[in-house]
Amino acid sequence: MFSKIIILVILLFLFFIFNYSSKEYFDNKRYDALIISPGGGGTTYFLEYLKKNTNLQCNDTYDLDGFKHMSFNKEHKINSVNCDKIIYIYSDPKLAIDSHYRREWAKDQLLKLGDPYHLQNTINDKNSFRKQVIQKRRDVYGIEKQFDFFLKNNNLNKRILFIDFYNITNTKDKIANFLKIDKQSLDGLRINTRASTYSNHNDFEYNQIYRNLYEKMKKYDGYIK
Repeated sequence: MFSKIIILVILLFLFFIFNYSSKEYFDNKRYDALIISPGGGGTTYFLEYLKKNTNLQCNDTYDLDGFKHMSFNKEHKINSVNCDKIIYIYSDPKLAIDSHYRREWAKDQLLKLGDPYHLQNTINDKNSFRKQVIQKRRDVYGIEKQFDFFLKNNNLNKRILFIDFYNITNTKDKIANFLKIDKQSLDGLRINTRASTYSNHNDFEYNQIYRNLYEKMKKYDGYIK
């Protein structure tokens, strides 16, 4: 029994040391660019590609530094990070949300996005979430709130490039120029096939809300703020 307690104490000590050192490491790190998104649309693939094919220092692929899906209420944290550029990468928001539910992390992702409509205790069931979207006639997941934050907030001290992942093969030159890298290093970028679709035609009102949101976002594909 005593030996088990000793082992537990050692494990807890190592856990706290690791977390403290990790936080200190990320707090002092210099980034060439932050890749930020609502999730569910190719962000991990894009980050892994950049790290494999360029010398850029970007945020952590597994979001250990907390930047990958930064919410709308983290202005101070964004401004304080040692970095000059952000690529905000997005895709079809309806399909992104489908992806979160399919992988069973919808609530976790909602919290990362800031949960602007305080839904964390009511969205475990996809049908319940769908009803709330229809009732409020808007995205209540936080994707639009996050997008508008990066698009309209003039207090952010970073240059921001907006990229539609589904059109990324047509914006390689703009990405390369923005990041100051050889555009040939992006030749291997591909659009991943999506598992989610719009096949449920009975959800017309819900689908239309997210179609409208995606059309709004697509207008800024390639836009630099």
